[in-house]
Amino acid sequence: MGAGIFLHAALKDDAEEERLGLRLVIFGLTMFVIFGIFFEFVVFSRSSESASDSFQVPMLLILAGAFLLNRSGRLPWNRDR
Repeated sequence: MGAGIFLHAALKDDAEEERLGLRLVIFGLTMFVIFGIFFEFVVFSRSSESASDSFQVPMLLILAGAFLLNRSGRLPWNRDR
């Protein structure tokens, strides 16, 4: 998204939108690195455990995210809220 905003602003010669797009690109790359490190060293770091144990933490994270989305009404079956 940030790259698209940046490129569109560059074509329109809009310096303020270019800065916004560049900030979004930097933010996205930063979050990619942070979450990559988190999942590599925290979630998937236990290689000596059994296969069922290695999926517990990721499944808990997925369920927690689904719970939060459901609670905020952003899932398709909660669109009428």
